Amino acid sequence: MTIVVRGYKTELDLNFGEIRRQITSKAERYGSRVITVNRFYPSSKTCSGCGYIKPELALSERTFVCECCGFVIDRDLNAAINLRNEAVCTASSAGSHACGAGGSGSLATESQSRPR
Repeated sequence: MTIVVRGYKTELDLNFGEIRRQITSKAERYGSRVITVNRFYPSSKTCSGCGYIKPELALSERTFVCECCGFVIDRDLNAAINLRNEAVCTASSAGSHACGAGGSGSLATESQSRPR
């Protein structure tokens, strides 16, 4: 969100490139890895129980109810579980996609993580 104040733009959203740079730097310092997931990965729409992807999910729906298996869970918790599973899947694949061809995640390498 951008707000114009007296002719100047004030960014309310933080510079996500800078946040990513800092997280990557700290990860390297502590011997960890940063794993990114495609921004269009349907983490909220995917059932963490059976993998079914809902075609539509309104932002006002705070509880995820799977139409396929009947699994009921908080929407944010469901998305967090799906992101964790995708990160584990991506990290364990080490070049090949253990969870299917064309997995949505990618490992950030040193050349990718440096700001330009």
